[in-house]
Amino acid sequence: LIKGDTPDNLRHQLIVISALMFFQQFSGINAVIFFSTKIIDAAKHSDPHNLPTVSQIIAFSISAVAVVFTVVGMVLISFFGRRTLMLVSHGAMCIFCLCLALGSIYGIDAWVIAMVYFFNIFFNFGAGPLPWASAAEMTPKYAMSAMTSVGNAINFLFTFTIGAMFPPLADSLGDYTFLFFMGWNLLAFVFVFLYLPETKDRRVEDVIRVHSTGFHVVLGRTVPPLHAMPSKVGMASMLSNESSPGSATAADPSEQGEKNQIVLEKYTSEQSSNVAAGEDGGLEFQAPRHHPDSIKEIA
Repeated sequence: LIKGDTPDNLRHQLIVISALMFFQQFSGINAVIFFSTKIIDAAKHSDPHNLPTVSQIIAFSISAVAVVFTVVGMVLISFFGRRTLMLVSHGAMCIFCLCLALGSIYGIDAWVIAMVYFFNIFFNFGAGPLPWASAAEMTPKYAMSAMTSVGNAINFLFTFTIGAMFPPLADSLGDYTFLFFMGWNLLAFVFVFLYLPETKDRRVEDVIRVHSTGFHVVLGRTVPPLHAMPSKVGMASMLSNESSPGSATAADPSEQGEKNQIVLEKYTSEQSSNVAAGEDGGLEFQAPRHHPDSIKEIA
């Protein structure tokens, strides 16, 4: 990626996966997790000699809430698109970072603690789990291991970076520390809006075909969801009707096969043209390109 040697058909996926992992860490989540006790101590002015301190009890409850909403996030991804959850997650964390900073500046203890809870909640159904699934939903099988490895390396690198830089950052910025993370969440929101393709209910092959064209803005280049495609029975009926209109006798097998192939090629050509133009053309059928075995099975 740095040297510019990434193939064009993988460039978009690699940049998106790398960026999602980077933004996950620079959202500020590990600053909140690693130093939640310190943050709440600063708000509550707890005596560190009284163990467990109020801040430690609150920090434990924050972790418990995070576990619960990780499970909630697993349910939500079955109903909402990946893009939607990522936008809501980063957008909400941007707002909560601003609220954390304001609460610290004006000394509103309860407000700061509440924002830490909400920050964790919204992280755990979007920016937390979804970047880990992105490689599997938009990458060819032959490149998935490499993509996942790069994403993991970036994630762990910046986990360490945030852990090392947060104490001096907090010392230098003081109550304004979370404005730094607010800026990164805002940038993540814009990036997701422009470059993250929707993959919910989409076949990996279709996502790859539409978005393997170099780094690009995804707006207007949507992949139809699976429920917009016909069933095998409906496809077989369409082939039968179109290949033998009004015929009461059985067609020659070789002639029937040639007609079926012509029908499939026509739909494939039309739908491919529409996808390239950023439209769906009102068609409900989108045949996968370069998958003759799948087409034969459907027919």
